[in-house]
Amino acid sequence: MNKYKVLFFALVIILSACNSEKVFYRNSDFEIESINIKDSVSYSVYLIGDVGGDTSKSKNALNALNTKLKSSNPNKTTAVFLGDNIYPEGLHKKDHELRSQDEARIDAQINSVKDFKGELLFIPGNHDWKKGKEEGL
Repeated sequence: MNKYKVLFFALVIILSACNSEKVFYRNSDFEIESINIKDSVSYSVYLIGDVGGDTSKSKNALNALNTKLKSSNPNKTTAVFLGDNIYPEGLHKKDHELRSQDEARIDAQINSVKDFKGELLFIPGNHDWKKGKEEGL
């Protein structure tokens, strides 16, 4: 039992080293709120994922991100799209009946950050990879 106490305290020390200067939370309207613990922020990273579906939640999340990016310093901010950018099977071929739907979904994400001058990253998720099918992205 003694080794579990040591492991527990080591874990607490490691996790306490990963704390943040600000506490962030999302309210039910997808607005990102923050509680300032310290006035100066060195760098901000906004993470967003699973917004490739055609839902009001996706639209609200993209609008909230756009609002936060407009008020951020682009030299000290990065926005990262964490994948699943086009549901359910990634971007279909040009002659496929779902191609226009797919383009609209990725265009909505691109348009939500088109005026942002900071760093942007789009990472493909499993749905973007067509769930591992040989055609890939």
